[in-house]
Amino acid sequence: MLDIKFPPRATTSPLIVYLDSSDYSNLSRAIYDGGSEWKPTLDKLLQLVETERIRIVFSAVHVIEIAHLDSSSLEFALQRAKCINLLSQGRCLQFWLELQNYECQSFVTEGGHSALLENGRWCPDISELAKELREIFSTGLKSQLLENAGNRAQRRQVEKELFKNGKLTPKAMGLMQSIERKELIETVKQEFPLSDKFYTEDLLLKFAAGKVTSSEIIDEFYIVFSDIERFIGWTYETRDADRKTTRWLRSLGESMQSNIANLRHKLETIEADDIEVALRQLDSVLLQTRQKRLKEIQSQLPSMTRRNEGKWTELLESPLGTVRSLDAHLILLKEYFRRAVQTHRKIKASDAGDLFHLTYLPYCDLFRTDGDASETAKPLAAHCGTRIVSKLSMLSSAIDEELIKRRI
Repeated sequence: MLDIKFPPRATTSPLIVYLDSSDYSNLSRAIYDGGSEWKPTLDKLLQLVETERIRIVFSAVHVIEIAHLDSSSLEFALQRAKCINLLSQGRCLQFWLELQNYECQSFVTEGGHSALLENGRWCPDISELAKELREIFSTGLKSQLLENAGNRAQRRQVEKELFKNGKLTPKAMGLMQSIERKELIETVKQEFPLSDKFYTEDLLLKFAAGKVTSSEIIDEFYIVFSDIERFIGWTYETRDADRKTTRWLRSLGESMQSNIANLRHKLETIEADDIEVALRQLDSVLLQTRQKRLKEIQSQLPSMTRRNEGKWTELLESPLGTVRSLDAHLILLKEYFRRAVQTHRKIKASDAGDLFHLTYLPYCDLFRTDGDASETAKPLAAHCGTRIVSKLSMLSSAIDEELIKRRI
């Protein structure tokens, strides 16, 4: 039996509401088709958001799921992206793997951390992009500046004068003023999402010269990423023509589907008592997985570990629920496995996306999910005090009831 104890959630005002990806499809039709049956629901949600009685949040899973696999679907993907932007107003939940790191740090240092972000930064950490960007741009600049430098010895001498520690020298900066950089920027644009500031303030040149920091460049990337509509248009029409991002999630789902189907096939002939034994064995596997992940996070924070060894030991021995983002996923996996082997429900590749969505359940007051996912979520929701809404048509009344109950 797993030891599960989620810390009590503070009563929030406004209510935190998480919608299913299918909800954004339905509600986007209400935006672009005034006769949609979901127009009253959309209008009410917008009014509640505007009066700050609810906050609708989205996650990286929404962005991946609304993305299209072919160009003919782009129009509808962008409509859903606009709907997310409209309802969320940039409020999102932090990427789940980063949440695990921050929650461990908060426990060890006895600090605080909020999973809710107001700046739309739904994506994973992209700081490594800055290194790649500097290399691409600097290589292009070097090629242009050394184009007429003569023989190898002369090129080496010129390179010493123009580049120092991988950055442009003042002399190189002076020469760059007369070089046409538009073509170079267009080349970089094929690999990176560039905001208008890259053009109006010549950020790439300043970055190559060391006058703009990596963090400033990354902040500009986040501005583009946080605009979901712009991100989807750029990613799937420029950077990711093969739709690798979307296919990754779908292939993950197909792999999970195959694994669970194989396990269920093996257990179909086993007696009920033996299945319970198998489930208890699964508890052991999940706890080992948790220990491995926590130690992995610990190894990434050596200085914090040295200062807080006692707290790390306490964390490693803590009940499930202490690291909400990690523990929620493990609890969901157990319930998903139990339902898969004890019922005859059809296993779908989309189940992987559902499980990633449900990982965010502990951070919300109302959580929209339907079908089998709502059943899988029930044990976790009971531990977290989150209300599951199994149909979009029930969302309006569920919100009203919670607002009255909490006097919001």
